[in-house]
Amino acid sequence: MITNIPKPSQYKTSGVECLIQAYDNVFKIDNELTPDTPRDRIWEYNQIVLRTSLVLIHQGVEGLMKAKICEVSPLLLLDKKRSEWKTLPTSTIDSYDDLR
Repeated sequence: MITNIPKPSQYKTSGVECLIQAYDNVFKIDNELTPDTPRDRIWEYNQIVLRTSLVLIHQGVEGLMKAKICEVSPLLLLDKKRSEWKTLPTSTIDSYDDLR
């Protein structure tokens, strides 16, 4: 038996939060721009934040994709072969997290 099967809303919430954080990071940098400050200098100074935002965007899109897949079946997200799943009633209980 498999326990702790995730719901699509868990992946969706995580994905949306990542996208919002990425947007907030870039928006904050963009608001720091003034007519006197060279745009190139601001972007160069904030490269770490921009790279982090790019990673957050990737994770956000991945989370939203997983939410859509999870609507069909969360079992589609598992890495282990189906033959390795402990699904018989007499087998020990496996957590979904252990199968990934």
